[in-house]
Amino acid sequence: MKVRKKFPQGPMVTEVGLLLTRRPPLLAYVDVTLWDTMVVHDLRILERQDGTRVLLMPRLQSTDGQWVTMAHPIREDARSEIETLVLRLYDEAARARDAARAREAARVRQLARATGHAPGRAAEDAPAPPGARPVAATDRSATPVARAATPVPHAAAPVARAPEAAEAAAESAQHSANPNSLETPALS
Repeated sequence: MKVRKKFPQGPMVTEVGLLLTRRPPLLAYVDVTLWDTMVVHDLRILERQDGTRVLLMPRLQSTDGQWVTMAHPIREDARSEIETLVLRLYDEAARARDAARAREAARVRQLARATGHAPGRAAEDAPAPPGARPVAATDRSATPVARAATPVPHAAAPVARAPEAAEAAAESAQHSANPNSLETPALS
């Protein structure tokens, strides 16, 4: 789920973009626009084991294997403003996502009740339609009766042809029987 929100009155952060993930502990990727002039990509929101969330600044792995932070606020008030706005927007987006999931689950349950199927349950476990005869697992009489086989279309029956057409068909068949022949059927 992608979310983008502008903060035109913000002193520093003027826009925040979120991409919610489905891979805990990573909750979202974040882009932050500062003063409508600079964008910082690849901030991440992670959930710690104690349930708290933390905003991580973008970083890259150097050639010697060390992780280097690419961009970070220098002043504490700047970090606080960024974290507050980003985490508030994440909370709003997560609530909206959870509400959408709850609506979808309710819709699936309602559809399941209407059709008599429970979500995730196999069709053979579904209740029988009204008036159906109950069938025991060992009841051989319940074996489906084979239907009469439908005729399989085969090559069409030969059609009566005029004598000239029959000769041309015979010559064509002779030519296709011997493809190495240089003779071609005579055209009249």
